[in-house]
Amino acid sequence: MTTKKQSIKIRYMKGNAQNSEYEEKVLVGSKIGYRVEGNMLIVWKSDLDESVTYGVPIADVIFMEQTSSRIKAQQ
Repeated sequence: MTTKKQSIKIRYMKGNAQNSEYEEKVLVGSKIGYRVEGNMLIVWKSDLDESVTYGVPIADVIFMEQTSSRIKAQQ
């Protein structure tokens, strides 16, 4: 039996022009996705026990990566 594991990593600028730094969010779950609504990038994850949605202004996004892998369950 295999299970599907997906992750999405997003790095974005946080702060103003004089004092800016970047922050990174990583979501891991069985269902991962992203969409654009207006000027926002929305990333989401959905599992049986938890659902998370996170929005970032598109202009602040530096990097985004989505990965998918299948893990074989050990018996």
